[in-house]
Amino acid sequence: YSPGKERLHALGAIDLALWDIKGKALGVPLYQLFGGKAREHIELYATSGLPQGLVPPADASAMGLKDRAAATMAAGYRVFRVDSGILPSTGRAGGGDGGGAAASGRGGRGGGGSIFDSRSHIRLIIQAVEQIREGVGPDGNWMIDLHQKFDFHEAVEVCRLMEPSRPFCVEDPVREEQFRT
Repeated sequence: YSPGKERLHALGAIDLALWDIKGKALGVPLYQLFGGKAREHIELYATSGLPQGLVPPADASAMGLKDRAAATMAAGYRVFRVDSGILPSTGRAGGGDGGGAAASGRGGRGGGGSIFDSRSHIRLIIQAVEQIREGVGPDGNWMIDLHQKFDFHEAVEVCRLMEPSRPFCVEDPVREEQFRT
């Protein structure tokens, strides 16, 4: 996050605490303070690219993105979610990062470097999302969190390139400092 973001986080925490105190003081659930219940359920998704405990860890490490996405959907999830560190599967057991979490923060070419090569990473993201689309099927939902890693023009490029794979949601595509007016 950019410098100064901690103030926004602190304000959000204070806001949540005040709502919690008010709800407890009045003895009502928060949804009543917000105008009433809007739905009977909350949509859940697995944030690691594969729900924990769905398959044994050894099997999970050998699964490619397509298989991880298919297994998640078969388990009853309606959205398959990955992080921007996702790498396409290579088709070999253990080859390529099927889950995304392990690749977050690595350089665009791997190797644990601190340089993020956004140009090559865009290409890898597109390869990965094509595999995800195959796994969730033509009408399955998937989403990706880009974690504000891209400049505006790169975010537009990656979103346009992802468009044929029909993402349900692209979270935080642009660096925070670029959407201030």
